[in-house]
Amino acid sequence: MLIGLRERLNKNIYRKILKQMRAYDLVVDGTENIPESPVIYAVHHGGIADIPNIIEAIPDYAVLLAGKDNIDFASKCLLFLAGTVFVNRKDKDDRRKAKQKLIRVLRKGRSIIIFPEGTWNLSPSKLHLPLTWGGIDIARKAGVAIVPVAQEYFYEESVLDGKEHIQKVHIRFGTPVQPSVAGSIEEQLAQLEGAFATVRWSILEEQTLTGRAEIPDMYYQNYIQSKINSFPGDIEAEEQYIYGASDEFYQYFWLNIAQCDAQGRIVRKK
Repeated sequence: MLIGLRERLNKNIYRKILKQMRAYDLVVDGTENIPESPVIYAVHHGGIADIPNIIEAIPDYAVLLAGKDNIDFASKCLLFLAGTVFVNRKDKDDRRKAKQKLIRVLRKGRSIIIFPEGTWNLSPSKLHLPLTWGGIDIARKAGVAIVPVAQEYFYEESVLDGKEHIQKVHIRFGTPVQPSVAGSIEEQLAQLEGAFATVRWSILEEQTLTGRAEIPDMYYQNYIQSKINSFPGDIEAEEQYIYGASDEFYQYFWLNIAQCDAQGRIVRKK
């Protein structure tokens, strides 16, 4: 009864509100890759608008998994009404309970949304941060497929004032992965990582190539700073949520990734 009410609210009210609120284009494709519900939508995490974008883009109703921290009170109330499962990312027992809730949702025939990277991917070179095991475990126990989803942000390049000026967000649904309890969980996680990277790269490779000489000074530093300024919490504290990360992932997570000169060019080391 409650899920049905939330489903109607999502279809008839929330999506219309979200569409009216956004000031940028939302391009969605790949929906033909989505198998019959229920499924797990495993979504790339890259910016402040990830949650409203994916809620608007998904063709069916899906229950979102979200961290309790870094969400303001008004947004938390709206997400609660939408049926969101909140989790304390620092509490192992709370993560276990959230996982059980999501499995029950799937068994009742509804889809779920997860962000398997755990936090925003601000790497200049990584198509994704290390993915958590949770999505694979849930899919195996619920007997459902995982649909990798890319969200790529495009900005107004002429604006460099420390704020995000989103021009377009491109969302693409990739080829689903079907985990099985009979298979190796390590191999299935690797398969999901491959599908996750592939769908994001499929958007990037469609973009016009830009020569280094055409890139403005401090472009990447300004891009990262705008991301940091838009982040709702402590960006450095988020490093603890990068699952199984090596030092390489950590050093690419925030602004001070390498020594640069006054024009933003990386300083070569001997």
